[in-house]
Amino acid sequence: MPSLDNTKNPMAVTAPTGGIPAGGFKLVSGTLFYCPETIAAATSGAGYWKEKIISGSPKAAGAGLGWVKGQRLYWNGTAWTTAATSNGIVRGMAANIAATGDTTGDVELLGLVG
Repeated sequence: MPSLDNTKNPMAVTAPTGGIPAGGFKLVSGTLFYCPETIAAATSGAGYWKEKIISGSPKAAGAGLGWVKGQRLYWNGTAWTTAATSNGIVRGMAANIAATGDTTGDVELLGLVG
């Protein structure tokens, strides 16, 4: 049976109220998307949700928040963090090492829904 492999191609994402800024991450219906281009509210655009490495992703800084390659990461609504508390589902993993004080890091999206 044929199937669509969407691992390398974007999905059409309909932006919620407020839209999605270029280079932004947005949780839509339980799936975290990376949108390389601006998507206006109530319109559709390209969104990546798995098996895609996003370089220079926003990273939470602070004591104990350095990353080792392959470490599980959580999206807290504004940045990636290693802190699972109240951040729910693992959404990515560290694609490279990031120091505690770094404000960005490389993240591989895992495509988990929930």
